[in-house]
Amino acid sequence: MKKLLIVCAGGATSSLMAQNVVKEAEKQGMTAALLFPEDLQYNRFEPHQDKDLVVVMGPIGMVTTSRLQGYAKVDAVLVSPQVKYLFKKRRSYIE
Repeated sequence: MKKLLIVCAGGATSSLMAQNVVKEAEKQGMTAALLFPEDLQYNRFEPHQDKDLVVVMGPIGMVTTSRLQGYAKVDAVLVSPQVKYLFKKRRSYIE
């Protein structure tokens, strides 16, 4: 399973991008799931362990130790340009 984190300023851009990533993955024959910050916070990640790709999307503010606790390391992160400077401060939470 590959885990992708997509973050932006408020969640709208990352939501659109994440939806398209999941659609494309499914077109290519992969199993994929789209999760939201609340899914991680309330431990709703377990049912998706068998997926080829799990995409978590949301605002940059979701990148905190309490929200990502138990999610393990991600394989890739996509950061929108307007919050790149904020991500540098939060990077340690996902490494």
